[in-house]
Amino acid sequence: MSKQLQKKFTAFIILLMVFSASIQAQWLTTGTNIYNTNTGKVGIGTSTTTIPSGMLTVKGAGSVPAASWVAAGAPLFTGFGETAIGNADYILSMASTSNNGRPVFVGRRSRGTLALPTVLANNDFIMSMLASGYDGTAFQNPATIDFYVDGTPSAGNVPTRISFVTGSNSGNRAERLKIGSTGNIAFNNTQMYLNNATGNVGIGTNTPTAQLHLGNIVTNRKLVLFDIVNDNNQFYGFGVNSGVLRYQVDATSSSHVFYAGAPAVGSNELMRIQGTGNVGIGTSNPGAKLEVAGQIKMTGGSPGAGKVLTSDTAGLASWQTPSSSSSQWASSGTNINNSNAGNVGIGNSNPTRAKLEVNGVAGTTGGATSAIFGGEGAGISIQRNWPTIGFNQYRDIPTGSGKAIGNGYGMQMNMDPSNGAFSINMQDSVGANQSFGANTAKGITVFKNGFVHVGNNDVSNLATLSISGSTSYPSHFNYGNEGHTYIRGGSNTRTPQGLGGAIPSKVYINDVPGVNNTVFPPIGNLKGGDVVMVTGGGNVGIGVDNPPCPLSFADVIGNKISFYGSATANYGIGVGAGTLQIYTAGQDQIGFGYGSSTSFTQTMTYYPGTAQLGINCAPQTGYNLAVNGKVKAKEILVETGWADYVFADNYKLRSLSEVEDFIKTNKHLPDVTAGDVIEKDGLEVGKTSAQMIKKIEELTLYVIEQEKSINALKEHNLKLESAINSLIEKGGK
Repeated sequence: MSKQLQKKFTAFIILLMVFSASIQAQWLTTGTNIYNTNTGKVGIGTSTTTIPSGMLTVKGAGSVPAASWVAAGAPLFTGFGETAIGNADYILSMASTSNNGRPVFVGRRSRGTLALPTVLANNDFIMSMLASGYDGTAFQNPATIDFYVDGTPSAGNVPTRISFVTGSNSGNRAERLKIGSTGNIAFNNTQMYLNNATGNVGIGTNTPTAQLHLGNIVTNRKLVLFDIVNDNNQFYGFGVNSGVLRYQVDATSSSHVFYAGAPAVGSNELMRIQGTGNVGIGTSNPGAKLEVAGQIKMTGGSPGAGKVLTSDTAGLASWQTPSSSSSQWASSGTNINNSNAGNVGIGNSNPTRAKLEVNGVAGTTGGATSAIFGGEGAGISIQRNWPTIGFNQYRDIPTGSGKAIGNGYGMQMNMDPSNGAFSINMQDSVGANQSFGANTAKGITVFKNGFVHVGNNDVSNLATLSISGSTSYPSHFNYGNEGHTYIRGGSNTRTPQGLGGAIPSKVYINDVPGVNNTVFPPIGNLKGGDVVMVTGGGNVGIGVDNPPCPLSFADVIGNKISFYGSATANYGIGVGAGTLQIYTAGQDQIGFGYGSSTSFTQTMTYYPGTAQLGINCAPQTGYNLAVNGKVKAKEILVETGWADYVFADNYKLRSLSEVEDFIKTNKHLPDVTAGDVIEKDGLEVGKTSAQMIKKIEELTLYVIEQEKSINALKEHNLKLESAINSLIEKGGK
């Protein structure tokens, strides 16, 4: 073989090897794993003329699928099969002794990219399961199960609803069942709705306000108890027509209708209740609240001509012969009654404004009492001029002062027509018909602008709500010149043993204690009521009158917030020497995490006593910072020694043969930490960086020595080549 042919054959072999390597390079291995870097499609069981329809296409026995089997786009996985028996099954299988081990089909979705995913938005599709069937011409997609984002995602939570959709094809599919992230369930949009939070069910509405709520769609039938088929649409049940709820037998009726006997066609109507509230007996169009088409018969008493209908003390009506007296008042036993069809006046000869008008005797002071009910004891009075209802109190005509109806305390409810103030006042206990005197305690006053005053302090109508106290215990709501509201504690006169002076009163808000619930053990103990402060955009000050921020403390050195305090342990926040302090008891820890105090996941721990911090782990002995995870930083400064001593004149550099012997024996470079030590104890960045730079500097020295040797060898070769050429020239001569 000639040298030229040999070169061409060698080149062909190399080209063939490269081509083979390029084909084989599509599949790579890492340990026991095998993967493919191919960016195109992969087919298993497909022929060389069949292009895979998806990123991965698996073809079973049978012919090549027609084009209609291939969906538009590029699905990630496509499977084909054609056999005489069996199913086109795709099975995920596993066996595991773990109770949570199972085959899982997972569809994951985010916004952004696979490398940099971003958060989803409300109503984003998460994944879908689509059913598709062939109709003889094309594939239709008549059913899907869709998963949507159902709200705004937050850390640890992506609210999701499940939607079941059916239809003959993708053009007319409708949502049949929707299960929201809150547990609410809707069937066929608003046909039926279940509210998980309230347990209410709606039919025809998705906002049910009762356990069973029928929508406001006006239909003849809402609830059918029994239906008579093909009989003029008659049924027993409830329905709505023109806004009227009715019990009906006739579906065409517009009122509540009651029939005699079975509700057949032609049955006699007994009673009808119209939507206006009119009731008709014997008539289908009552013109009054009660209209009876026919006679009314009462057999009580002795019916007869000219008799009148009256009642006894029990309200039982009967026919009675009217009194022959010409008086408007008649008697029946010990009872007296008036058959007058007009108004009655007592102290008023022209009662035109009401069925009963009672005028009291005109008085010169404050008005007089017009009527007393229950005067044999602590009764009730009605007074004029200042409209007043007195409880065990009446207004005396000659003196104009309030007196007791019976022994004991009195109270009056009166309204001042001159300024529109309504008040409830208490009066001291006295004997019957004795004056209460001037010592009237103001109870509650309601002013015409709706403001309320409780107590003795006279704030007229300037305070929306004013609650006054006593001198020793003056806790009250009050007002200042600027319209401020105060919840104020006072100082009582009690002097504790061993202490001098008065003790400032405390202010308690919602001091109701909790309940030790033994009646319903599953509920457990209940805490007292919460205290909620809503500032309306203002600031809250503790010890400071003009707080500059939402929560502000007075400028006093010391504890600001105490989370827990006892004789031996204190936890809180304070200020001292220009420093904001977060303190614990002794060497206790500060934990950061999420959850609640009873269910807390701690992700970061700080030991204040030793200034040690652990992230995703407990602080480690000997280290101020321990991180169980990755650390990312712009720059890390490590204060450590460096290896420039390698360039000192007295540094002894090992020979390469010595290095080789060391590597063979120890399986790592001299003066470099062994791999098993790093795997056990971790990588010390500062120490390892110094070791690496030392090796780099030594390597630089080795390279310099090699360059010197190479240069010397080049110079020797030049001299040798010159000598050989000289000998050749001499030999030629």
